[in-house]
Amino acid sequence: MIQKGILLPMVVILAACSTGGQRTNYRPKSPPVYRAEAEYIVTGKITDGRLAFIDPKLRIQLQPSPGDENIPGQEGFEVLNSRADSGGYFAFVQEVPVTQYFRIVRQADCETTSTMTLITPALVKSSPEYYIKSKRFYGDKPQYKCLGDFSERFRKQTDERLEGSDGAVFDNQTLTKVENKAHFFLQNSTWRMAGWAIKFDNPSHEEIVEGLRHKVSGKIYELQQQTLLFWIQKNRFAQHNELLTRLLPVNDPYQGGLVWRNIDIAILRTLATAAPEKVPNEVWLKVLERGIAPGKLSPSNPVMTQSMNAADIAANVLACKKDVSLVPRLEAVVRDAGSLQHKVAAAKALQDMGRSDIVVTYLIHSPYNDFYRSVATPFSPPPFACPYTSAKSAKD
Repeated sequence: MIQKGILLPMVVILAACSTGGQRTNYRPKSPPVYRAEAEYIVTGKITDGRLAFIDPKLRIQLQPSPGDENIPGQEGFEVLNSRADSGGYFAFVQEVPVTQYFRIVRQADCETTSTMTLITPALVKSSPEYYIKSKRFYGDKPQYKCLGDFSERFRKQTDERLEGSDGAVFDNQTLTKVENKAHFFLQNSTWRMAGWAIKFDNPSHEEIVEGLRHKVSGKIYELQQQTLLFWIQKNRFAQHNELLTRLLPVNDPYQGGLVWRNIDIAILRTLATAAPEKVPNEVWLKVLERGIAPGKLSPSNPVMTQSMNAADIAANVLACKKDVSLVPRLEAVVRDAGSLQHKVAAAKALQDMGRSDIVVTYLIHSPYNDFYRSVATPFSPPPFACPYTSAKSAKD
């Protein structure tokens, strides 16, 4: 039996050692700024007020892309402001809005390190929320650490690659682990990610011409070209129509006109919004007629192709012209196209031009396929608007 004389000291010692039923938290801690940024990205809220990545003075303030909303807490929302901790702009490529042209100053790849605790059954048991749902902890990821690292270098002016820039953007899809080193229960990793120092400005005429001279590929270059397209739409520039037309897939002998990228759609949308009346009808008809591919697609059983909504845009512009001389060629698309989007778009254009009688003729012979369901049912798409408008354009 324990004597009363030693019972009290034992109680004191046990109380001091006790965690009150709480297990020891072994999860690694990120720097406060990364945890604050992670919390803001996931929840849209900050509990400790450390908004080091939001610039209250708004040295750089960008407008969101048309059709997009800046919703804090939604993964992938656009970054519109420079950071308060440095005054520099740092984001991933997919987070940069298209509303402001930027120059690529130079390559500025990121190399950073991360430390993580090697996961053991004991750690998972002690902190299941952390290890099982770790995707929510963005602050512990190296790509976010790059943003903070470069922001600090920008503030201290210690990275010559950032000289003359407003900040840097990175392609987080290129994040690659290049080295691992394990030390007991810790693992140090070295990561690399492609990045570019950029400078926001208005494009010169020479920059627009050079930027539209060739097809581009790669996220950063497609984004830069999209900023040029926005600028052309916003300012209603018609002098670049010929350059834009050359970039369309229908003018690429190797592409065939049935495979469109997002940047290709943006080019067509720019032609349709900046000055469509100055674009020859042949351009729009060429887009529609590429839906006819003899020997490859069956007009009696049309299928969805990779042309997205290109046919809709072209047909919308033609429908608004109300030119009766276009009717025979539009009818030919309805009759012969094996691409469902092209067939439906041409039919909608005929309906808007008051020639539903032609469309009905072809509907009678195809009551069971997707063309009929797309044109003659309550779920049919609404008629075109004149002039052509798009939630993704800068027209309004």
